[in-house]
Formats: sequence, C-alpha cells, structure tokens
Amino acid sequence: MLYELKNIRKSSGYTQAGMANAIDVPLSTYRNWEQCLNAPQDIETIKKIADILHTSMESLLGYDAVLPGYISENIDDHFVYVPLFGRIAAGEPLYMDKVDNHVLTPKELTRKYPHAFFLTIDGESMNRVLPNGCYALINPDEKQVIDGVAYAVCVNGYDATVKRVRQLENGVELVPDSTDPTFHPMVYDHTVAGTESITIIGRVVWYTVPFDFEI
Repeated sequence: MLYELKNIRKSSGYTQAGMANAIDVPLSTYRNWEQCLNAPQDIETIKKIADILHTSMESLLGYDAVLPGYISENIDDHFVYVPLFGRIAAGEPLYMDKVDNHVLTPKELTRKYPHAFFLTIDGESMNRVLPNGCYALINPDEKQVIDGVAYAVCVNGYDATVKRVRQLENGVELVPDSTDPTFHPMVYDHTVAGTESITIIGRVVWYTVPFDFEI
C-alpha cells in the first residue's frame, strides 16, 4: 500500500483530481490508493507517481518512515532494509505482485543504487545467473539497454519478467540464460501489428537468497 501517498501529495500541492489526471486513472481509483483500500498493481505506475511528486517509491510505501523500527540494535551499521516487490517471472512473462516484504541488504549497495528494490525470481529461464526463488536487486535508474545485460521488463504494461535484453532495429529481443534448452529468445518487433509493448523497469545489479533457501 502507498501509506504515505496522501501526505506527500498534500505537501507537494497537488489535489486528488490533479494527481488522478496526471497518472491517467479514474479519480475513484486514485482515492482508493490514498485510503489504502488497494494499490497500483505494477511498479511502473508507482514509479510514475513518485516522479510526479519528486519523491522515491520507498517514501510512498512508507519504508523511509518505518525503517529505523525494523533495524535491530544487534544489526551493525553496514546493513539496511530494502523493499521486496513480490514475484517476477524468469520464464514466461508473469503478473508482478505488489510490495510485500523487505530484505536485509549491505548498505554499500544502497549507496550505489539508492532507488533499488528487490523482486523475487520465479522460474528457471535465468538459472545460470539467477536461481529460482532468489531476490534480484533492480536499479530503476538504469533503463538504457546495454546489449546482453539482464533487466526486469514489463510486457504489455502489466506482465513482468527478467531476461537478458538485446536492442533490435525494430524492437527488442528477450534472451534467457538457462541450463534448460526449452527456453527460447522472444522477439518483440514493433513493426508488426499487435506486438506487445516492452518497458524496461530496471537493470539487475545483484541478487541474494532467502534465509530458508534450499541448496
């Protein structure tokens, strides 16, 4: 939920109607977000809201405000908590869940990637570099495609996946990196009518595994 949306919106001088218009959603939908009755179901919308209000996604979600309460006195100064945005496919494109947790992370990473967040990898199509069930750290400030680098991407505005990305003349190619030969590259040619749109969420810059991860 966007627990701090109302406070940040007011301090920025926006009205509810103005925000709804800027985001291009019905006013009733926006009001539900402020009342924490539900939340945007994709990271791109949350990022858009943050950009409009000149704030971070972490601030909208309330992580900036509650962070000290989540840090035990026994945890040294080298670690902080970073938001975890549910699951993202490493296989076929999959609907990406809303934020549901936080992950203890080396502070050095947050200094280098101050707006980064985690996504849970679901699937085997990137298992050479990202094991199924791991937490991939995504840097939303790196959206310029470097051929062959792994990115989290949105397919058609709501499905999400992690793949190596190749920029093509008329589109993009999403390339798996897996020991499973049944996974194949997916080409999205923008010159072909009906081709799904691709939006870069951010670059995969690091990963870790849950404490209960089976090895």
